[in-house]
Amino acid sequence: MTLKFKYFISLLGFLIPTLIITPIVWMFEAPGVLTIIGFTTLIIGVILSYYMGIRGVLKDSSD
Repeated sequence: MTLKFKYFISLLGFLIPTLIITPIVWMFEAPGVLTIIGFTTLIIGVILSYYMGIRGVLKDSSD
């Protein structure tokens, strides 16, 4: 099971704008600590769920 870069293009399509726009918004309105923790948890959750989904599909397709 090899994970190819093309599998992660749609994830990057979500992460790149999110990681660019969020600091710009935060420059105008300072976030609280809970907001930063929540945002970080969101990003980590998205990455993990996407990775596990891709891995599951590849595992099912190889069976």
